[in-house]
Amino acid sequence: MIKIALLACAVGASTCSLAASYSQTGVANDIPLSDVVNGGWRLVSETNYGDSSAIADLFAGIAADSQVLIGARLKGSAVIDVMAGATLAEITTYTPLDVTHQANGAEWYFNADSMGFAGAGKQIRQFTADVEDYADRSRLSWHTSLSAGMWVQDADQAPRYVFNGWRSGDNTDIYAPTEWQRLVFAPVPEAPGHLMLLSGLAGLAIARRRWR
Repeated sequence: MIKIALLACAVGASTCSLAASYSQTGVANDIPLSDVVNGGWRLVSETNYGDSSAIADLFAGIAADSQVLIGARLKGSAVIDVMAGATLAEITTYTPLDVTHQANGAEWYFNADSMGFAGAGKQIRQFTADVEDYADRSRLSWHTSLSAGMWVQDADQAPRYVFNGWRSGDNTDIYAPTEWQRLVFAPVPEAPGHLMLLSGLAGLAIARRRWR
């Protein structure tokens, strides 16, 4: 089946990304990092919760219609504390204060107070990050801003930066200095050259069989 998928992907394709073997619907907790990186996903960015980072840099090189996983872990941990996924366009769709939209089994929000997700059907309360139900492990909330390294927040606008905090599941009030890390994953792309090589090897194997 893998060979068939590779050959089909290679025919007429200038670029290709095979379906990742790790898939997720809804919010998950305590995910082995190895399951994700060995399941067809690459770590696009890992930034400290205390740092200011441009949102464009968090998702650098990811197409709007590409699937993305975002989550959090303690630095160096082999386990992701909480994670959910959707397309980049869905994750970065502007939402007004305390409003979410559902995608891939999670509630997503994105404005210049905070961004993140909660479990399907759950409400959020942005003050300015999501402070709803401190014991709920299905929530992730990153403070956002309109300016780098500064508290310039306005829920009526889309954010430009993430900044200092704030939540990973039931771990809250996360501020610098901290060991908590923001994680962004995207599917591993297959290089066309590698696919054509596999196609050639498959053809060679077929030719050898014919000569037997």
